[in-house]
Amino acid sequence: SFNIGSVCRAMKTMGLRRLVLVPKEEWSYDAEQVRFMAVHAFDVYEAAVTHPTLAEAVAGSTLSVGFTRRRGKQRKKSFAHPEDLARRVSRTEGPIALVFGNEEHGLTTDELRQVALACTIPTAPDFPSLNLASAVQIACYVLAREAGSSAMPASSQVVPQARVERTADTATELFDAIGLFRISSPEPTRTLLRDALARAALSRSETDELEKLFHKARHMLGK
Repeated sequence: SFNIGSVCRAMKTMGLRRLVLVPKEEWSYDAEQVRFMAVHAFDVYEAAVTHPTLAEAVAGSTLSVGFTRRRGKQRKKSFAHPEDLARRVSRTEGPIALVFGNEEHGLTTDELRQVALACTIPTAPDFPSLNLASAVQIACYVLAREAGSSAMPASSQVVPQARVERTADTATELFDAIGLFRISSPEPTRTLLRDALARAALSRSETDELEKLFHKARHMLGK
């Protein structure tokens, strides 16, 4: 609860107000504790949206970004710094999802796999861990500095992540049909495709054309 309140305050000071929560079963929030830490940003918590899964929370975003300092073989191949992310966001229309894990463990490998881009905040190697609210504050500050006072467009032709997921599924099914995954799992390839497509910020017409190509190739393979 204290972390959520601090996050609300960090967001509001930088002009960000849309908070989405994906609570674990064992979590519970004390509204008064949130209010105590949020001070005059409690309205951010009151307007927060809750989703049962991370996939549902980021489905409507045109770009989803997971913040983490941990790297590993099963995690993202490349990481952006906040300044790199800010420049990318300034060129991306539509809602951007900034995803943070809990205070104790951060984002799990599976959670990081569900977002299109990984971002890491450089810290001292002998003491690299930031608390949640500090990480949110840094991310929000860098984005606000890059954006200035301009608002994102109200409408966008960039496809949301849910549509990107479907396109990645269509491509993966094609690759599976030609035997690409006979001795390996399709998941790493699918994740690579999904991440690349999401970062490309494709329009709806471009995504439609890509899906038509995949479907046409699958049809020709059947013949």
